[in-house]
Amino acid sequence: MRDEAADGLSTLRLLQHAVYQLVSDPQVHELTARARDAYTERSALLLTELAERGIGRPAGHRPDGLNVWVPLGTQARPVADALARRGWAVQPGHLFSAGAGTGQEIRVTTSTLTTQQAREFADDLAAVLPA
Repeated sequence: MRDEAADGLSTLRLLQHAVYQLVSDPQVHELTARARDAYTERSALLLTELAERGIGRPAGHRPDGLNVWVPLGTQARPVADALARRGWAVQPGHLFSAGAGTGQEIRVTTSTLTTQQAREFADDLAAVLPA
């Protein structure tokens, strides 16, 4: 008969060893820094394109992740639906909020965004926002 507690301990030790190896490997740190820089650049690219069209950024937002929350000043669902009809997959931000959210922002994933896509998306978002 197997000792489930011992199996769990073995699994825990294996996971601890793997995590230790990752956090102590300088190559992993370098790769993580390069990924962070790339994501920051792509998010900043989108925010710049949006700003050129008068679409603001969330207060205090620093581009440093995979997603940008874009404040709309109007309900997000109709905007997300209109963007979907133009080929863009975005979601209302409140779906990803721990709190109630305002329902007036969209979450845009920028992890693979190109310069051309940022321009086209900003143009399409500007076109679907109410005047």
